[in-house]
This record gives sequence, structure tokens and C-alpha cells, in this order.
Amino acid sequence: MPNVLLAYAFDEKKLRAFTDMYNDLMLGESGLSKLEREMIAVAVSSINHCYYCLTAHGAAVRQLSGEPALGEMMAMNFRAADTSPLASARCSNSRSS
Repeated sequence: MPNVLLAYAFDEKKLRAFTDMYNDLMLGESGLSKLEREMIAVAVSSINHCYYCLTAHGAAVRQLSGEPALGEMMAMNFRAADTSPLASARCSNSRSS
């Protein structure tokens, strides 16, 4: 079980808020695939210097892409990863609010 879920497990209201937000962002209707969303999450995590999220989303990229090297490179430096021009643009334009 991901640590972030364990951290919210003590408060059902907070856990529900987190899972609702995650499900909306990562599973809701969108023109983006799950892999594309995870790649963007890696970029945002990198920009935010959130190593927990960077590790979690990097692992998802490794799994979803079937290319462990892509997930590793995305986590180390998403700007240098060998991705399509569109994926690269989406990640490079990612900003946290």
C-alpha cells in the first residue's frame, strides 16, 4: 500500500479527498493516456522537488511503458528522456500551481 494512503488512513475525510482528487486527475475522462498522465506527474514532481512523488510516478512510467530505462530517465531528468516531441512538450510545459 502506498505510504501516502497510509498517511491519510487516520482521517476518512482526508483520505476520501485525496483519492477523489487522484482518481479525477489520473483516471477521469481526458485525451491523455494513463502513461502520458504519469509522465506529466513525473515532470511536476521534479519541478516541485518531491522525491516521494517522483519515485512513485517514475515507477508507474516504468511499468506502464514497459521500458524501465524510460521511467528511470524520466525520474532522473525528464527533459533529457527519449520521448515523442508531443510528450516532451507536455512535460516541459508542466507547472505546479
